[in-house]
Amino acid sequence: MWDTAKDYRILVAMHARELFLRTV
Repeated sequence: MWDTAKDYRILVAMHARELFLRTV
């Protein structure tokens, strides 16, 4: 059973970074 929580956090972090860069 792989760590889904970690993958979810990574996806959220990537999306947040993209939104941040797009906003700035």
